Amino acid sequence: MKKTILSARGLCKSFAHNGVQSHILSNLDLDVYEGDFTVIMGASGSGKSTLLYSLSGMDRATGGQVIYGGRDIVKMSEKELSALRCGDFGFVFQQMHLVSSKCQRLLQTFLRDENLLRSQHSVYLFHLILLQL
Repeated sequence: MKKTILSARGLCKSFAHNGVQSHILSNLDLDVYEGDFTVIMGASGSGKSTLLYSLSGMDRATGGQVIYGGRDIVKMSEKELSALRCGDFGFVFQQMHLVSSKCQRLLQTFLRDENLLRSQHSVYLFHLILLQL
């Protein structure tokens, strides 16, 4: 049986704009399993980034739970979320044009080195590269 490393239950995210409420995520359930390669696919504007931001704690979900390490990250303080993002999660942002050329070279080197990618410290190394932004 596969081990669940991240779980979302009833996840919701909505925004209000000009007095109109938009529901981007509505009661979404998702399990991410250890060792799996999970892909989030969809049309432009379908909520992929909103989902990833909500799962990582970069943005607060408006409802539901996101369980990681036995804890609901939706209920974590900003300090706890910051430590989680810094220590456990890695991010690659879509806007690579905003990343300096020096940082892009470091990132490309990192992604090409299989030993680094397999290292237990890969998330930390990746985070250090992102800090160069």
